[in-house]
Amino acid sequence: MSPSKKTLFQVDVQNTTSARISRAAVRRTVQGTLEAESVVGPLQIGVLFCGEQKMRSLNSRYRNRDYPTDVLAFAQDECAPGGMRILGDVVVCVPVARRQARQYGHSLWAELALLTVHGVLHLLGYEDGRKEDKEEMQARQEEILSQLGVG
Repeated sequence: MSPSKKTLFQVDVQNTTSARISRAAVRRTVQGTLEAESVVGPLQIGVLFCGEQKMRSLNSRYRNRDYPTDVLAFAQDECAPGGMRILGDVVVCVPVARRQARQYGHSLWAELALLTVHGVLHLLGYEDGRKEDKEEMQARQEEILSQLGVG
């Protein structure tokens, strides 16, 4: 890819937990998902890794569900000054991800990557409320994770 065609993705990663999470790996996961979906930049995405209290608060406030969930996506799709498109934010609950990783028999990183891809796909318009949509989204997640070498 020539430098003039290079896509610009700004990925802001925050981790408010004690878990060791590679910001570079998160950025590669987000960028790989965007590239797999043929998204063109420049754009910005925020990714927050948080604890159960923060996630419970967000889930309660925005979805009227008083429990911590694994991932939430907050789409913005706005244009910032300078032409940067702000796609939105993905919030991942690390303790829930840790439990799910144990339940499914894979590493914490594999679960965090899956939830990050899932959240980014939501920002891009994927839905999982209906069975058909959920199956399509899960298949796409698996393809992207395979391309990224996560699994």
